[in-house]
Amino acid sequence: MLNEFINKEVTIFFIGGQNVSKGTITEVDEKFVKYKTQMYEQIIPLTAIRNVQLQVGERPRNKAVFYGGSA
Repeated sequence: MLNEFINKEVTIFFIGGQNVSKGTITEVDEKFVKYKTQMYEQIIPLTAIRNVQLQVGERPRNKAVFYGGSA
């Protein structure tokens, strides 16, 4: 299933609560995922991964609301 995310920018969330983002999955096998960012290449055991997230759309931007006031 993780093969669908190869060469796509994903965020990986770990069981311990940490995460890594702005990187791509470059390789997947039965026990490990190879994850590459601009600075690092990591080999992550599948047993440490809780969730993998792929952003497929843009979040809508909130409109700024300014309240008039006297200075």
